[in-house]
Amino acid sequence: MNDNIPAIRNALYPQLQNIKFSTFLFNITPEDEIILNRFVGTTIRGGLGYSFKKVVCIFKDKTKCSDCILSNECSYSILFESKLQNSTATLKTSNIPRPYIIDIANNHKKTVYNKNEYLPLQLTLIGNAIKYLPYFFLSLQTLGQTGFGYQRKNFTIESILQK
Repeated sequence: MNDNIPAIRNALYPQLQNIKFSTFLFNITPEDEIILNRFVGTTIRGGLGYSFKKVVCIFKDKTKCSDCILSNECSYSILFESKLQNSTATLKTSNIPRPYIIDIANNHKKTVYNKNEYLPLQLTLIGNAIKYLPYFFLSLQTLGQTGFGYQRKNFTIESILQK
């Protein structure tokens, strides 16, 4: 990874100087062989989102966050269903970019992970989302216990490193 990225970002986009980024590398290991489709990041994001909602939602009977009275304060709603609030902008969508990036570190084409082989998952949290790291950890741990991918394979978190 290029250590000059913050300097390059600041030179090109000085307005981003005050935005904080924190990147974490989760080394997860399958308990059995995991076969994923070619959209590994999407599979993990979907499983993580489902697990995140399961971990934090106190109104399990609600199917839509927009119907919940706590949606403006809920960590799941803030991170996974971010919407523009009270904006006068004339945009075609009310969705805003999510304040995190999920990436399979240095292994975009790999789809088969053997038992006890590291699957490196990189999570970059942006701005206020950094404070939600414990929720991401709990959600990833829960996902490992319930399984993910079309075969619902389990995994464990072996280590977390801040980059």
